[in-house]
Amino acid sequence: MKKINWMIALMVLVSCGSQKMTPLNQENKSLFAEHIWELQSLGDRNISEEGISNGKNLPFIEFRLADKQVMGNDGCNQIMASIEQLGEDELKLGPIMGTKMACMDMELPDLFHAAMANIRSYKLTHEKDKSDLLHLYDS
Repeated sequence: MKKINWMIALMVLVSCGSQKMTPLNQENKSLFAEHIWELQSLGDRNISEEGISNGKNLPFIEFRLADKQVMGNDGCNQIMASIEQLGEDELKLGPIMGTKMACMDMELPDLFHAAMANIRSYKLTHEKDKSDLLHLYDS
């Protein structure tokens, strides 16, 4: 499976909501469902360069639309969350659940969890002959 770049831009607090799924256009649906999204940046930090230079595992997520779930790894632990809302540009996840392994450096996993909990919208960027980008935002 092809690895794809993604980025979380900003973060805010989460409010609970019911599972509401609105139709996606076919391009967005196939991009969500067919890729593993590897973290490239978190806010203004270039995570992919930090991870490569420090030998760290990079966080990644995968959308399972049929199950209304997101699964992946935060750089230390396996994670999973329900998809509460997903629309043309709207994305809201339920509480993040995960394993509880003890890793030496939990800074990135903790930042990743906080960012994931605050996602409210997204933008997919697809350019011919370049990596697809998934930008996740708090508004």
